[in-house]
Amino acid sequence: MKKIFKEEHKRFIKENAIGIRNEELTKRLNETFNTHFTVGQVKKYKHSHKISSGLKSCNLPVGSERIDKKGYILVKTAEPNIWLEKQRYIYEQAYGEIPVGHKVIFADKDKRNFELNNLILVSNSEALIMNTQKLIYEEAELTRTGSIIAKLIDTTNKINLEKGKCKNGETSTKKKI
Repeated sequence: MKKIFKEEHKRFIKENAIGIRNEELTKRLNETFNTHFTVGQVKKYKHSHKISSGLKSCNLPVGSERIDKKGYILVKTAEPNIWLEKQRYIYEQAYGEIPVGHKVIFADKDKRNFELNNLILVSNSEALIMNTQKLIYEEAELTRTGSIIAKLIDTTNKINLEKGKCKNGETSTKKKI
């Protein structure tokens, strides 16, 4: 069998495997060494050398962190194996429970900047507007302004939807049969 991993690759995998998924580990490995390893290759190497990330087991203590497939940091908040996005966890610790249908976004787009002034609470519809209208920037103040614009657009859309309804609850665009 051809050896594809050099010693520095092996050392990197062993030292960085804990707490992250194979996809993220592969990405970091390739970025660090400018290589093109596949997730399957890294997974097979880890398996044959009995290297575990520890993510599948429930024995990580509450307060542990890991990185999900999208690059967000998750915090283990309870047993058994209850994980929450770190930005949500931090926001809730400071301001209380996040309402259903809302999410916390990063004002500067940096998924590792958990400063309270970098976390913005938006509704799911506002987040959709911000994404489609490209209102999220690396400049935090611009993103905060974008969230205000999204709130205005969302509110306007909801008002217009309500105005379009007739007295009996049907929308004015519906045809009667």
